[in-house]
Amino acid sequence: MVKLYDLQLSLTLVYFYTNQSLKYVLLESHILKDELEKLELITGINTGCKIVWTPKVDSRKEGEVLEKIIYIYSCNLEDAVHTLQHEFFDILVCRTNNPYVEVINTLLSIISEKTYQEKEEVVEILVRLARCSGLISTNNDLAVA
Repeated sequence: MVKLYDLQLSLTLVYFYTNQSLKYVLLESHILKDELEKLELITGINTGCKIVWTPKVDSRKEGEVLEKIIYIYSCNLEDAVHTLQHEFFDILVCRTNNPYVEVINTLLSIISEKTYQEKEEVVEILVRLARCSGLISTNNDLAVA
């Protein structure tokens, strides 16, 4: 019995839909790893990504990138290599969006804090109005400080 973790692979093969031998599947997995290394060398960009080849016959996607893992769902090696190339270049293109995402997240944080403070002021005004009109007791402080 072969234990996958003893093979010290830098990629993971979750399962395979055909009756091919484990040795053949691992060989194909090395081809994907080598392709990723070649793409990184050519572009000079190390993505730090791992590859998980999970062939799925019924998947609507051929692949996707989640966190630092490139998931490939293609069922044969030729399609898997093409999918890897597609996902690699998608990673590079998406990197151009990072500055915009950072700016938007910063703005959202500032706006959220300002909105929260304004909401708290309105709530405090409503509490004071309700007390003045005698709708609520003045003995219990219901407002959040």
